[in-house]
Amino acid sequence: MLTLVRTRPGTCAYWRRAGAIAQWRKVIALNPTHSGPLQSFPAVVPVRSREAKKFQEHFETLNKQKQIIDQAETLGNFALSSAAAHDWPQAIANSKKAAGLQGLPFERTTA
Repeated sequence: MLTLVRTRPGTCAYWRRAGAIAQWRKVIALNPTHSGPLQSFPAVVPVRSREAKKFQEHFETLNKQKQIIDQAETLGNFALSSAAAHDWPQAIANSKKAAGLQGLPFERTTA
């Protein structure tokens, strides 16, 4: 490689980028749910490549999942507040919505 860099100095940038891409792949493989590397991956890989599109789609899916989780947590907090105020119908309605967002069945049980 050193000979190649000496004879063609422009290839140095290519090898640096290739090394960066390999590192990004490792980071993403270690923690595929961490959005930081996924967000910056298209800056390193040519945007039109299949791999960049795959990672962009994965990043968008993670963002959608995070939004759903945030909404469910908010509804869960609303349910707790309603329960604390003894507004049981609203507490149950918010709990059902939160469970539904996460694809969970909601069953009312009595103690």
